[in-house]
Amino acid sequence: MKKQAQDIQEVNEQARNRAFAKTVAEESLVAIYEATENFTPKQKQLLEQHRAECDRARESWNAAYSVNNF
Repeated sequence: MKKQAQDIQEVNEQARNRAFAKTVAEESLVAIYEATENFTPKQKQLLEQHRAECDRARESWNAAYSVNNF
């Protein structure tokens, strides 16, 4: 039983790490886009969509982290 709990904890930790790495990568991409000065309207729209996706990923990661740390 203890081994199973440890395995579950390890899988949860790996999932949190993957979600966090994805969020960091997405935020880095946003920073690159923001550094670009001459956005077209389409680029602005894509950036806003990307920001929304980053926000959702961060919220998901935070929810998973808080659930698995109780």
